[in-house]
Amino acid sequence: MINSCQQKLSYFLIPTKGLIVIIKLTYRYAKVLFDYAQEKGLEKIYRQTVTFLEGDKFDMNDASKELQTFFAPLPVTKHEIIAILNVFKELAREDMNIIDVEIISAVPLSPEQLRKTEEKLVEISGKRLDITTTTDPSIIGGLRVIMGNTVLDNTIKRNLSDMKKMMSHKATSIYSN
Repeated sequence: MINSCQQKLSYFLIPTKGLIVIIKLTYRYAKVLFDYAQEKGLEKIYRQTVTFLEGDKFDMNDASKELQTFFAPLPVTKHEIIAILNVFKELAREDMNIIDVEIISAVPLSPEQLRKTEEKLVEISGKRLDITTTTDPSIIGGLRVIMGNTVLDNTIKRNLSDMKKMMSHKATSIYSN
């Protein structure tokens, strides 16, 4: 669990001692927050963190009591708190087996369509899903699902594009002979 989070952070490691120290401290604080959250309720503090990070403004007074208690004695800035919370969020998501999923459709999905799609994606991934939905009329119909680093594209736009490429390739091969 921790190694994959460290790997995610590795591309930030620029050979500047100050930056490496900040990243190491951010990771250490996030790990301590993770341990604290396991004692207090990981799911609860994870949800509080997500809600807090999605807020319009950054004000520790708007944070949950648990987050305020954790950060009160720490000598960290607003930007460091945000970095710590983001690393914590990744540690918690990995531990709780949660993956981000974006479902893109031409029109909004009904609750029943979303439920069936979620069931199928859980079956495919074997993970808990954190789903966001968006609409994009340009895809004409079907769905594009972005699950972690995987894209499942079964849109009419994609199918038309594939058919166009196939027909172009066949036409080229017919006329070249």
